[in-house]
Amino acid sequence: MLALGVSAACAANRPSPPAGADKPAALTAIPRVPAHHVDVDGEGAFLYEIALANPTPDPVTIVSVAQRASGHEVTGAPGGALAEVLKASLDVDLAAARDIDVDLKASKQRRGKSAVLAPGQGSVYYGWLPAPTTARDLGVTIHSESAGQARRLEVALAVDAREPLLLAPPLRGTGWITFVGPAPAGGHRTALMNLGGKHYLAQRYALDFGKVDAEGRLLRKGGVSTNNADYAAYGERVYAVANGTIVGVHDGIADNHGTTRNPDVANTIDTILGNYVMLRVSSSSAYVVYAHLRRGSVRVAAGQTVKQGELVGEVGNSGHAGGPHLHMHVCDAASDLRCEGLPFVFESYEARTYEPVGDSIETARFQGSSTVVRRQRQLPAAERMLAF
Repeated sequence: MLALGVSAACAANRPSPPAGADKPAALTAIPRVPAHHVDVDGEGAFLYEIALANPTPDPVTIVSVAQRASGHEVTGAPGGALAEVLKASLDVDLAAARDIDVDLKASKQRRGKSAVLAPGQGSVYYGWLPAPTTARDLGVTIHSESAGQARRLEVALAVDAREPLLLAPPLRGTGWITFVGPAPAGGHRTALMNLGGKHYLAQRYALDFGKVDAEGRLLRKGGVSTNNADYAAYGERVYAVANGTIVGVHDGIADNHGTTRNPDVANTIDTILGNYVMLRVSSSSAYVVYAHLRRGSVRVAAGQTVKQGELVGEVGNSGHAGGPHLHMHVCDAASDLRCEGLPFVFESYEARTYEPVGDSIETARFQGSSTVVRRQRQLPAAERMLAF
């Protein structure tokens, strides 16, 4: 594992920079967890996050972030504008929140999308460093401005050298689409949660699977419906992705009505995943979470040993879901969200890009491209049409 460090910590022992040179940063920067390497639909990258803080009485503007690997600067990442990948940590304790919707909206307003850190403000930089798994000496240079001075901060990145967890697909057949998946910015990747006073990113590599019918529609009859049975994904079988032991199960939460939330179900930290199954993988210390399952569909019990390919439940629409789909993530502890997300890959799948054509997601037809790529030992990206 590579050494982890922040060069500003030793700034006091260095000679003063020459006139006109960048001064040591006013920021503090600490990587949250070691960087992991994963192949996302043909692109290998290291994913990491850096917790930033401005302990000074002056605003700090993040001007740019440069990444390096094996002695070379890595360009083309992160994706999007800097302000889109620099977001403050959630400072709302969701474990104590009465209403997840209200508190998530409030915390998003606090995050903002500004690259300026006010005095005392904390933030998180979500890094995506394209490089082969053999890359070494990973690091980041953060250029900033504060009190009229240009400043820089060098941050070394430790690497977790473990291979991503190899899993079988949780679903079968064609027409599966990834609404959300690993990406340089946005989606589950930035779903950092404050739970009980501690921050977790359980959904770092999470996937959301929807399904379209043979005509490319989410709803078999087209149009808009509050009947879950009209959705192609609803009721589809969900399978164990590996041999293991069931360590957590929750069933009994009523499903939402299409894209309309069920008013009889309080949206709290205890219901956010809806009906779920948690599987401890026998070959590792990783835990797989399947969420938003159909009420009454869970086929396993806590303590039960299961084999890869065994039925565990059905796709549903329970919890914090905007429609029938399967949410899946892998993390390092036997907890639904109080854990850190781990990378995983599927043994094999076919992927192609798609384009929704229509006025809304409910009425659109999802047209897959004619180019189909067979992927092995990779993780699907967001906005892909898959066959397992």
